[in-house]
Amino acid sequence: MIRLIQPSDYTSQVGSIICGFGPMFASKTTWAIMQAKREQLVGKVLIFKHGSDTRYTECEELMTHDKQSIQCFSIDSHELIMDVLHRQVDVKAVIIDECQFFHPNLADIVEEMADEHKIRVYCVGLDLTFDRKPWETTQELMSVADEVYKLKAMCMVCKRRSAMFSKRISSVTTKKHVSGTEDYTAVCRNCY
Repeated sequence: MIRLIQPSDYTSQVGSIICGFGPMFASKTTWAIMQAKREQLVGKVLIFKHGSDTRYTECEELMTHDKQSIQCFSIDSHELIMDVLHRQVDVKAVIIDECQFFHPNLADIVEEMADEHKIRVYCVGLDLTFDRKPWETTQELMSVADEVYKLKAMCMVCKRRSAMFSKRISSVTTKKHVSGTEDYTAVCRNCY
């Protein structure tokens, strides 16, 4: 079940950092799109994804595995987020998908948006690599977050437990490899 987060403060008097992390196929991008649509009811929302994520579209849009989409900025550097923000007015929320691919200093920018600009910032991505090691950027974001949600998939091996891990099923060995079902599956601890 995907949980819609309802921040307790929409006044823009305080910012916040809300993170949703988990394995592949845990509906993280679906969760991000749901948060974006809810925030759009309140005000202006900026949505970003890492430029390396071109799995389902070359366009500037977040797209889920089941092809739901929403327009976004596709960027390769976390520093570009502030460039875009400074050209906008009255931004209430920022959504950042595939956070793990950005430099760990993304956490500094996220804190600046929340603390100085009073923006609600949603950070979404993988918490662990395919070999169950933490992504450095994800760790940094979790340490400064107001709220952290562990999103889970269904184990695609036993189909009886929640999946916490992304298991690579191809021979690719590089840490960063953007792909889908052809290279990854979601598994529980027992099936890893």
